[in-house]
Amino acid sequence: MKKTLFSILTIYISILVLAATAFGQDYTQWGLPEGAKARLGKGKLYEIAYSNSGKRVAVASGIGIWVYDTHTGEALHLLKEPKFVVRGVAFSPDDKMLASAGWDKTVRLWDMETGTHLRMIADKTDGVECVAFSPDGKIVASAGWDKTVRLWHAETGTLLQTLTGNTDTVYGVSFNPNGKTLASASWDKTVRLWNYETGQHLQTFSGHTKGLFSVSFSPDGMKLVSTSWDKTVRLWDVKTGSSLLTLTDHPSNPNSVVFSPDSKSLVSSRGGKRIRYWDIQTGEPVREFTENTDVVSKLVFSSDGKTLVSGSVDGAVRMWNLQTGKPFLTIPGHFSGMTNPVFSQDGTMLAAISGYRTIRLWDMNTMTPLNILTEHKRPLDSVVFSPDGKTLASGSLDGTVRLQNILTATPLMTLSNDAGSIYSVAFSPDGFMLASGSGNGNVDLWTVGKGTHIQTLKRHTGEVLSVLFSPDGKLIASGSRDKTVCLWDAMTREHIRTLKTDMDNGIEKLAFSPDGETLACGSGDASVHLWDANTGAYLMKITDDQDLINGIAFSPDGKLLASGSIEGTVMLWDTENYHPINKFHGHTSSVYSVTFSPDGKTLVSASLDGTLLFWDLESVSVD
Repeated sequence: MKKTLFSILTIYISILVLAATAFGQDYTQWGLPEGAKARLGKGKLYEIAYSNSGKRVAVASGIGIWVYDTHTGEALHLLKEPKFVVRGVAFSPDDKMLASAGWDKTVRLWDMETGTHLRMIADKTDGVECVAFSPDGKIVASAGWDKTVRLWHAETGTLLQTLTGNTDTVYGVSFNPNGKTLASASWDKTVRLWNYETGQHLQTFSGHTKGLFSVSFSPDGMKLVSTSWDKTVRLWDVKTGSSLLTLTDHPSNPNSVVFSPDSKSLVSSRGGKRIRYWDIQTGEPVREFTENTDVVSKLVFSSDGKTLVSGSVDGAVRMWNLQTGKPFLTIPGHFSGMTNPVFSQDGTMLAAISGYRTIRLWDMNTMTPLNILTEHKRPLDSVVFSPDGKTLASGSLDGTVRLQNILTATPLMTLSNDAGSIYSVAFSPDGFMLASGSGNGNVDLWTVGKGTHIQTLKRHTGEVLSVLFSPDGKLIASGSRDKTVCLWDAMTREHIRTLKTDMDNGIEKLAFSPDGETLACGSGDASVHLWDANTGAYLMKITDDQDLINGIAFSPDGKLLASGSIEGTVMLWDTENYHPINKFHGHTSSVYSVTFSPDGKTLVSASLDGTLLFWDLESVSVD
């Protein structure tokens, strides 16, 4: 028996070691902001570029640019600047430089041997969405929110040309491999062709009925392909401007499309999990890749045409063998937004929502992934551990609450009461009862063991966005879009009182202090409202004049209140007088959720930039 247990333990440890290696050579420590001690998630994926030599793949993410070895998947560099959301990347033809486009209104050039920043090209008018190198590598094109295409000298950063004429944001640029032309794709529904030496507008390709995502030339320079919000892919003749082919078999918007290196085929994401290979001559699909587990967002070919790289909402960059249609290498970690982090009661596990429909579990001792739970059909809004740490409950916009076994990732039961979207779920402290807040304005109560519906609490006139038990389990608090908080007796289910606020967005977040004396309410505006939980007396409003507050949480000892902001910052407040004592900067997008570790030594913030940041609180003084 002991030998069997030892073997199982050995296998489990081996799996964790392998998972840690695949997860990116302890990437959790790379490029951390001041005050942070770890990061989970490599940032939301925006774009992928394949080097011409085939040795590297660059991934533009919500926190910077990750450069990977294409043979091993090893992370080579994290190219990062403060508040650096990267939307586009492109390798120079000789692979010595990488250009990046950022929402910080700049184009940056990077040395690919050393991973160092070479120079910044100031494109100060507005956010930049895309970049491309000319075939000779001497010119960098950038485009974005200011509706123009700008051409820069790659070595000096000098502005050479500004191409004007688009009437909306330009999301894509592509140089013709042959000749002196450049194509731009705009949200104004058009593809425009330019002479990039003279700046002359040559022709406009019209036919899409909605804004465009991208445009690219075929490798032979004879054709163009564009993708649009109208759920179509269009193929164009470069010389005549005529439409050659329209691919319409996309259930939703085709996020990405690329030519094969021989110019004879197209590969597109169908707006879902499948990747489809098309014959250009016939307009018929010839192959599908089906082994993605979530929506495919980006596609790119290797220069030799043997490998296809895809980026997916599930956080994975996959490299596919075109002959077998199977992925041969997967690089994980690029999650599409992170929300609702929650610790197990003993602090050994952390769960969070990523990619809208996925719950990810991590082992906090090793900072490695444990399980992925993906039962819901529509986006998730809430997840919580049972007090014994064996079960996760999640609420979804599909109108269900699901209970799942944590270690086996198996569903236990599904609770549904035709209540509409479920925005919040909470266990009672004894684990006997579960409360859910729904889109019809009600709070539903369930027994956890059998899933029996106990009662529906009706009082709100708007969606219930947050529901919570008091630490002693005697109260249930519910916050609603109707700008009120209702307090209920958890034993008798009777309504005790209603707290009214002037919060424009309604009550989005609730938090009890550990002693149960104070109830904090957050709304997505610049303030947190505090109430006496026992009497209903209004205590005070705390305000951050700089940021709009979102997620809120009390520390386990009750000495701190943490808040996350839409601007990506995390604030710590002293609960003695509710003065701000520290502000953490590091996320590049909104922080919608914060939570403390059970020992109070760590604060975790979850952001739409696709990361969880772990902030060190041991050096923070509350005296």
